[in-house]
Amino acid sequence: MPIFRIGSDLGFFAHVPKCAGSSIETYLAERFGPLAFVDRAFREQSGPQRWTKSSPQHLPVSALERLFPPGFFACSFAVVRDPVDRLRSAFQVQRDVIGRIPRKTSFGAWLTTVEDAHASKPWYLDNHARPMDDLVPEEAVIFRLEDGLEPVVAWLDAQAGNADGPRQIGTQNTRADIFASRTQDLPPRPPVRKADRVAVARIFARDYARFGYDPEKEN
Repeated sequence: MPIFRIGSDLGFFAHVPKCAGSSIETYLAERFGPLAFVDRAFREQSGPQRWTKSSPQHLPVSALERLFPPGFFACSFAVVRDPVDRLRSAFQVQRDVIGRIPRKTSFGAWLTTVEDAHASKPWYLDNHARPMDDLVPEEAVIFRLEDGLEPVVAWLDAQAGNADGPRQIGTQNTRADIFASRTQDLPPRPPVRKADRVAVARIFARDYARFGYDPEKEN
């Protein structure tokens, strides 16, 4: 949940993992100055040394409401993504880049782990597999990643009352970039079976209902 200054006010970005969050954080910092409640070195600390169960940028709404009083932020926004695309992206990064998922694990098999984690270990993988509905407050303005990030820039212009700063949100931390920097071939995208789509629709039913995505859509 990065906090940024926008004029004399404070804004809040509900960072949903695997929805261009790091790119948006970089844009916000370039345009408005240093962000608060962000820790990109979270994974470098061992579990017992961490002060929270997730990085602060992935704060769930339940914790947000305990820590910040109503009306504390002048504005808030979030970027969301089709649940299947988001989950597949999280799976690829956690398996192929970070290594927290065994390399031979299939996407379908991993979904079983995700469903179990929602009940017993909701902070699993720093909230990368947590429902978006858990991470986005009701008052946040919602943007869809599929629509591009230009509308985010236009909305920030309106909040700031100016069109200063960068005009485009760049990309960073992509899987392709990471493997290119390692001079390694990019692993193929994992296949998503019909049964996997049915499982995602069931496990993430709240996300489909709230954000208007179609569970029947082919990704």
